[in-house]
Amino acid sequence: MANNISIGTAYLYSQFLAGSLGTWSTSKSTLLQKTFWALEGEGYASILNSGNMFYNALISKFATIGAAEADAGANNSYGVAVMNLTDRWGNRAQSQLVQIPPPSGNSGGSVPEPSTIAAAALLLLPLGVSAIRILRRKQSAQN
Repeated sequence: MANNISIGTAYLYSQFLAGSLGTWSTSKSTLLQKTFWALEGEGYASILNSGNMFYNALISKFATIGAAEADAGANNSYGVAVMNLTDRWGNRAQSQLVQIPPPSGNSGGSVPEPSTIAAAALLLLPLGVSAIRILRRKQSAQN
């Protein structure tokens, strides 16, 4: 897979994530994967025909397969991107489609940065130490 994916791949994967492609079976999953490969120029071009339900969805959305094969660019099309994993020598090992969250400010929450977590832990540390001291004093007083 290239650094970017086709707009058709981004669209179909977003529909898959949304649950808009119906119920799933092994054969349907295989067909979707082969459709992704065909859109990315990785073989299986012959399955892009009217007998393929995903082909029909692409034609409905983009009018032509050529339009669906266009590069989605790096603009987070449909909230989908490709993550290209490499081995320790930098050779491509696997490409993975991933859902990209909306830009901050549009999401319901965000993952705090590690420095934020560390700062919070440091702020709570004195409370934990105080609690331990109090428990030890109570145990000493009881003995």
